[in-house]
Amino acid sequence: MTRTRVWVLGALSLAVIVSIAGSSLFWLPTTKLFRQGGLAKSVSAEPSSQRAPTATALSALAETPISPVEGKIQPASIATPEPTPSATAVPSDASVLQHGMLTESNGISIGCQLGLITQYLTCMAKEPSGLSLTFYLFVPKGYTETTNYPLVLVLSGGGERAIAKNPAWLNRVGVVANPYAEVFGPGYPGQYSENVQGRWPSFIVIPQLVNPARYVDVPANQGSYTLAKQPNDSMRMTKEIVDTLQLVYHNIDANRLYVTGLSMGGYGAWEAAERWPNYWAAVAPIAGGGDPSKAGLLVNLPIWAFHSADDPVVPVSGSRDMIQAIRAAGGNPKYTEYADLGHGSWLAPYTIMGSPSPTVDFFSWLFAQHK
Repeated sequence: MTRTRVWVLGALSLAVIVSIAGSSLFWLPTTKLFRQGGLAKSVSAEPSSQRAPTATALSALAETPISPVEGKIQPASIATPEPTPSATAVPSDASVLQHGMLTESNGISIGCQLGLITQYLTCMAKEPSGLSLTFYLFVPKGYTETTNYPLVLVLSGGGERAIAKNPAWLNRVGVVANPYAEVFGPGYPGQYSENVQGRWPSFIVIPQLVNPARYVDVPANQGSYTLAKQPNDSMRMTKEIVDTLQLVYHNIDANRLYVTGLSMGGYGAWEAAERWPNYWAAVAPIAGGGDPSKAGLLVNLPIWAFHSADDPVVPVSGSRDMIQAIRAAGGNPKYTEYADLGHGSWLAPYTIMGSPSPTVDFFSWLFAQHK
């Protein structure tokens, strides 16, 4: 009797798996690139609202599980990337399939694992030198190829960095299960949290550095610093990811590229703004710091910075110095300083607080900015 029950349960489980695999919940694109990868076999066509876009053939290109970069990123002999080319400048044969990765005309290879269209995809970017960086990509809710979408680069804090010895799934959970990743992507269930994808469908990109790598090579408690001549490998590859995604998804609006980040990512957001001030439509650093001597580069860039006066990790002077310097140079940045949010000041603008946020208009401000 017991063996019979086990056999029946096993048969039912197999039936469920087969049924799910054939459902529209699994993202199995039938594009040309997908077929080139030898991965499309008897996949039925999906409704246009559910079918993965042509560019998202990337989700089928990674043949093996993606792991984070092993250890700290090492220097590479590759120049700082040029500004993103316009979509019209990309030749029709710019992309070729190589070893499960899509190599674009800028030399960067990029690929994503199969995943649900309603969740972050686990992706990897790889330079010709061999350096690679894992990132998580959310495709806009209700994506269509005929609609242009903004892109938000979200730079995480140091606590969300990958640990080289951890399995890839555990490192992934440390980012995508974080409330700020949820609110930008699939949605955070808080009563007062903003429905970002419902109101502003957008590409969301969250890189994951591997400890001890940082976006800016200064201690968290330093505050203001002097910008190095060149970005470090982590910052450079992060910019390359945004560049390359625009070559893959031609309907990313280059006039609506936004960067925000917290703590380690707050430093990164300031640095990204100072290195490429004409690249972004808006910048929103939280609990970070920058180089005040470069403030003159930022006078025309929409900026909204956030910090808490009682931050015990990153001194509030990091934000105050930048805002004061930009205003002195003739700019008009927005700045919100909280009194008692400690190092968690990102909870307010990202609407993760359990009560109405004191800055409920952050997202509407961000997505209203255009170059």
